[in-house]
Amino acid sequence: MMKICKILFVAILFFVTTLLSGQNKKVSDDKMNIPYLSISYSYQFPLADMAKSFGSNSTIGAGFTYKTQNNFLWGIDWEFLFSGNVKLEETLFQAITTNHGIIINGAGQPAVMAISERGNIFSLRFGKVFDVFAHNPNSGLFATGSVGVLTHKIRIDITQNDVPQLDPDYRKGYDRSSLGPTVGAQFGYIYFDNNRLINFKAEIEAHYGLTRSIRPYNFDTMAPDHSWKHDFLIGLKISWIIPLYPKAPRDFYYD
Repeated sequence: MMKICKILFVAILFFVTTLLSGQNKKVSDDKMNIPYLSISYSYQFPLADMAKSFGSNSTIGAGFTYKTQNNFLWGIDWEFLFSGNVKLEETLFQAITTNHGIIINGAGQPAVMAISERGNIFSLRFGKVFDVFAHNPNSGLFATGSVGVLTHKIRIDITQNDVPQLDPDYRKGYDRSSLGPTVGAQFGYIYFDNNRLINFKAEIEAHYGLTRSIRPYNFDTMAPDHSWKHDFLIGLKISWIIPLYPKAPRDFYYD
């Protein structure tokens, strides 16, 4: 599923950028069509069911947005979630640890391992830029909504791959890999520089996901878990914008 989403993301991005046509207006003069790429970082806090498994996380992401001449926004975004804050760490492997909480590897030594959070948010976004605190007709406060897919899981890394009870197939019984639809809302400020040099946006974002485990069985609880979870994420996101302005046509002068 993740590979398909990533391939679709890249394909749509390439297809749309090749179809876009530009204009020769100046950003400071009038509203204009501006397709742009964005590279982002955000820091998020989980709420509801997701907060039972994970603490705060970071994301890095990329996206493509098309701002129309009427200041409407249409785009696609991908965010990669990561964190070392897994709240289930102390109880997840109780069935395969010693009385001292140690997992023994194939050589009879304490296993060297680490667990972390990984996830993805794929979104289609839509919204509008408003002429409030506007630096120019193309900048200002904006509000968007989004729909997409949320995934998250516990990543288990074995430094020395000789822990039979945590071979790759067995890790799936502990990783809580979950997937489901998500909706979101974003509110912030977008800035297009008059000289086209510095462009960015800052926003508060919130995501709600209705997720469910894709694993048939959890080894630590010795039971399946097919219940739907209510996952919330809220955070602050900063994006560097790369506008895809068309090159201005060359002027030809004839005597």
